[in-house]
Amino acid sequence: MKTRHESSSYKPKKVFEEARTNEINTESLNGAKLFEQQQTFTPVALPEEEVESPLETALTPKKVSRWTKLGLISFGGLCSWQLLNSWYTAAVSQDWLGLGWAAFGSAVALAGASAIGKEWFKLRRLKKQISMNDKVDAIIEADQRKQAEEFIQSLHKHKSVEQPQFQQWVDAKNESHSAEHLFTLYDNLVLASKDMQAKSIVSQYSSQCAILVAASPFALADIGIVAWRAMKMINELSRLYSVELGYWSRVALLRQVFVTMAAAGATEVAVDAGVDILSMDMTARVSTRLAQGVGVGLLVARLGIRTVDLLRPVAWKESQRFTLMDMRANLLKSLKTLTFK
Repeated sequence: MKTRHESSSYKPKKVFEEARTNEINTESLNGAKLFEQQQTFTPVALPEEEVESPLETALTPKKVSRWTKLGLISFGGLCSWQLLNSWYTAAVSQDWLGLGWAAFGSAVALAGASAIGKEWFKLRRLKKQISMNDKVDAIIEADQRKQAEEFIQSLHKHKSVEQPQFQQWVDAKNESHSAEHLFTLYDNLVLASKDMQAKSIVSQYSSQCAILVAASPFALADIGIVAWRAMKMINELSRLYSVELGYWSRVALLRQVFVTMAAAGATEVAVDAGVDILSMDMTARVSTRLAQGVGVGLLVARLGIRTVDLLRPVAWKESQRFTLMDMRANLLKSLKTLTFK
């Protein structure tokens, strides 16, 4: 009887309540997980202007203010006045030594003025070259066939476009072509060969930077490598599109090169710090060097592509423009060849 009494004192378990509680918790957790996924993985596209603006800003010469021009003119006038006064004083007093110094100063001033004039002319040409795309767009939008033909002929006259290719364009055009058709024809017959050469130049220098950075163990050496090859690439691209760069126009381009150099140095320091902290072996170190080389090579390739965009007299068509995807394939191929040698 005691056993029966003890057994009857136990209460049955309420399992269904726990199951329901678990169900509610599971549903709430799933809902929270779904909510977090929707919040976390929403893609956000950056505006193209925000991504591509730094190089365009670096390549666009700034306008000189009116007060700056007035100050420069006044300074030049005062220097010329002093020089002429030195000539006059030395000649009247028969001071032959002073006359010699005046002649020397005149020669130096003339050389300096000539150099400044050349730089100013080259800077204006660069500015005019950069604004050509806007002019072409305006001609196409207004469908001004005569202006389009004159514009293309001016490119041939001042930029020494290859005679056979330009002659093909002259033979192919006719009166039925609109302004847009004339530019498209010029693009396909004349600029296409230059674009292929530009693609080869960008691919060559970006691959060289990738290989040299991957093989170099020093951050300072990486900075020098990127500066050296990037500037040579810009010089070749400017010569290809017949744009002569002077000192100040090179300074404008150097600003973006400095950004690329800083990125190369920063990635080198980050890789070295990660290797030291994680105590990676030699195989892992080589892998990170190759990854760093690809990254720097892509930066140089992007610099080259944007330089071509601004030096090209007619804007790219999306179907013809070479992209970073093409450059990445060449970079990986070059690094793969380096790895297996």
